[in-house]
Amino acid sequence: MALKTKKFDIQDHLKTPADRAAYLAAAFEEGDAAFIKLALSDIARAVGMGEVAERAGITREGLYKALDEKLPAYAIPIFIRIQRDADTTGTFKYRKVELVQEGFNMDDVTDPIWMYHPERKEYVAFTHDRFDSLRSGAFKF
Repeated sequence: MALKTKKFDIQDHLKTPADRAAYLAAAFEEGDAAFIKLALSDIARAVGMGEVAERAGITREGLYKALDEKLPAYAIPIFIRIQRDADTTGTFKYRKVELVQEGFNMDDVTDPIWMYHPERKEYVAFTHDRFDSLRSGAFKF
């Protein structure tokens, strides 16, 4: 009988706050900056970036303000797609091809999307109505 295995995913081992704290403590104990960065990324994926943002008190309005203070106007993202888990390749690179193909099409994307609203100077939920308004040319940036 063949042995069945599955790909190791650290997310399966970061279920509780104690698990996540132990993992982060081990990363800091190791002292390798790349490992610490990886551990923080793994933990953020384990709990979901939406939850991390919520716990940190980041709002759509606050996000725009922070980006506006740090980035030139041309570099502020127009659309922000919130994913619980980002699909990666076997070498942990993001699967950007699929993201580009889906874009911000509300018929293809089930993840929450925030859209920069220039008049309000904040991010707003990107809804089907906003998508249709953008496609028809009624709304312009």
